[in-house]
Amino acid sequence: MTVDGYHRVSDANLLWPRYPTGGKSIEKWADNDFHGWDLFEENVVTYGIPIVVWVQVCESEERPVTTVEIRAAIANVLTRVPSAVIYLSAINGYHPVDLCPTLGPDGNLDILQMVDEVVAEGYALRGPDLGPLKKKQLAGSCHPNLPARDWMGEQLAVFFDVV
Repeated sequence: MTVDGYHRVSDANLLWPRYPTGGKSIEKWADNDFHGWDLFEENVVTYGIPIVVWVQVCESEERPVTTVEIRAAIANVLTRVPSAVIYLSAINGYHPVDLCPTLGPDGNLDILQMVDEVVAEGYALRGPDLGPLKKKQLAGSCHPNLPARDWMGEQLAVFFDVV
């Protein structure tokens, strides 16, 4: 959704448009047989080999993410586009930190720690920290509304359009 905002506010087109994977948290992308990889490969054909790939790690409190899954997802990207530079970010922040019930009481704080660990190990470069989203910026319990998508899209453009 944030990538939609990026494309509305930026002409750089460094990132691919969002495609219909249904989002999914990182454990799905850690699975080499996940259907999202078929769509990823179709996008390679459509848009060409990406210069950068931005991975934004999301999880649910019911199914926490692991650094093993984050590393596996990055490895799956690199088997498909070995020349791409991977940028890794946690899901956007919230204010207050526990605003998104899916993430639980600590919000994205545990994801930030895992992202920093995986980046420190050299698997990816550190991507942008987006947000924080406030209640009035949400469409539903966690996802950004249209103006918030554009706002975070601007944050992406500030980060990526100079890469």
